[in-house]
Amino acid sequence: MYQEEQKTLHECLLFSDDTCLFASGEDPAITAEVLNRDLNKIGIWAKKWKVLFNASKSKDLIFTRNKYLSNSPPLILNDSYITRVHQHRHLGIWLSSKLDWDKQITTAVLKANGKLAVLRSIKF
Repeated sequence: MYQEEQKTLHECLLFSDDTCLFASGEDPAITAEVLNRDLNKIGIWAKKWKVLFNASKSKDLIFTRNKYLSNSPPLILNDSYITRVHQHRHLGIWLSSKLDWDKQITTAVLKANGKLAVLRSIKF
């Protein structure tokens, strides 16, 4: 973990073939700067070792209580903008920029109802 002067924390998490960068701080412009610097380093490393990180499969998700983030610059990987989303499924869990569980609960209920329908058809 690394701490910037403006109390910005950032970290890189790896899981199988999945990589997740995240930063936490008061100013979205500073966190975006930190993340873009890390993305640039990853891009340089990937080019050297012939590893592909696909910017079109990458997502930018900001967790906040604020509705508008006009001062949050875009994230860039390999000269491509990373798409900003408000919901994203990561390792099987739906994450929301509003930090609510609506999508996760809806998905779990639909999945459970589908399995119940199969059990009911077997019963009769």
